[in-house]
Amino acid sequence: MHRVLLIDETLRLIFDFCLSFYGSKKLLCDMALCCKAWKNPALDCIWRDLPSAVPLMALLPGFSLGMGTIRLEKSLRDVNLTTFYAYANRVKSIHFRHEIMVSPDTWAYLCNTGHLLPNLQTCHIKGTTMVDPRSCTSISPRLKEFSLDVSYAVTGSNSGLIRDVLLWLGENRSLRCLTVRGYNTACLRQPFSTLVTLRSLSFHLSIVTESTFMAISSLPVLSWLDIHASSLSFGRLSSAVMNHCGRGTPFFPSLSVLKIRARLPVIELVLRHIPRNNLVALHMDIVNRGQPIPWHSTLLTITAASSKLRDLTIDDTEFNDAPRATRPYPVDYMLTMDDLRLLSKLPLELLQLDVPHVPDLTDADIEEIVTWWPCLQWLGLGSDMALENMHPAWQPKLTLASLSTLGKGCRELNELVITLDVASAVPQISCEGHEQLGLLVISSRSKPNAESLPVFIKTLFPYLTEVTPGYVGDYMDAWNTVEDNFDCL
Repeated sequence: MHRVLLIDETLRLIFDFCLSFYGSKKLLCDMALCCKAWKNPALDCIWRDLPSAVPLMALLPGFSLGMGTIRLEKSLRDVNLTTFYAYANRVKSIHFRHEIMVSPDTWAYLCNTGHLLPNLQTCHIKGTTMVDPRSCTSISPRLKEFSLDVSYAVTGSNSGLIRDVLLWLGENRSLRCLTVRGYNTACLRQPFSTLVTLRSLSFHLSIVTESTFMAISSLPVLSWLDIHASSLSFGRLSSAVMNHCGRGTPFFPSLSVLKIRARLPVIELVLRHIPRNNLVALHMDIVNRGQPIPWHSTLLTITAASSKLRDLTIDDTEFNDAPRATRPYPVDYMLTMDDLRLLSKLPLELLQLDVPHVPDLTDADIEEIVTWWPCLQWLGLGSDMALENMHPAWQPKLTLASLSTLGKGCRELNELVITLDVASAVPQISCEGHEQLGLLVISSRSKPNAESLPVFIKTLFPYLTEVTPGYVGDYMDAWNTVEDNFDCL
């Protein structure tokens, strides 16, 4: 054997490559049996990331799956856990997905012997049937990422489990990322007050109380937040924020990325009180209950919150679920160029307006937009089905010339969702082919020219692999022909 194949660092790189390339650990098992020099590096690679906890937990006495009877054939004094610990020490990432049963005596014994998984860095728990989540993770001193999904089933045990897990995690001082999802009714102010090292939080619970939200807002180094807060009351939250800030307590002092699902007044309240110019990305998932967005005041609030926004997403697609008969005439609710101009000073690279009405823009407006944001990578001007919500008499003012303008002015554009009059004249292309666009979604009420449109798009975007139609009314057959012809180019 060549000496280079005895170097530990080299072996680990080779084994990592084998695992990623072949996607199976069987080959590594064979390598672990090959020689002593290969055994430990191969075993480390095999046990480092466990998509299921079953192989490890099956090494414990009294193990069973589901609600079967727990068998313990030996007393714990006679049980040798050397093999279990030899593998447990190698685990850095683990997923608890199954209902694992182990004898209570075994759990108690393991909890008294120190950390169950001393080198664990990432843990995912799904379900509410863990005997003791703390013993699953043992609050490893190296734990950096933790995920808990208790589901949205209405049960009294969910809230207690979430609270207990957060309290146990508060003992850890390495935790950086936390994801919690499921049904909850409890106030979680106390557990969150101890999670002072948290930098990233994804919090999708059925109910978030104002006290819980305020505790999250005080986390000193939290920079990334994704939260479902549609249950928050604007009146109670407003009072809580005023009292909080009135005491001089920091309000999201380090937040740079915010993804929030809530009512519009709640979102605007948050934006008015976070430190100015901290945000670089904002995703607003508006629970508006069919009410139109007051575009001018909303965009003013956004620009006042941060002049450094690079990513902005406004999602109001919930309104699409309203019956057609109740949809109002959209003219007064459409985003106009006067509204959009409020964002012109922002260094946007992503603008996604996933809203139920098509913005009322012209080709001249697009020419102005590309001067504001030449580095745009993603542009979405309305949801792909927004045209379905528009009054039948309304016709889009954007023509195929806008595609040419975007191809010439936004050379880094990767994804584009747009509504056009595709029956408009095909313009001359005055720029080199755009090399970045990977997704193009076009909605239209006009019939496309199945011969000239695919050629125009392919010439303008030669690396585009397909054209995706959004709402196309009665012209789906014509668009099928467009897609077929495009594929043949």
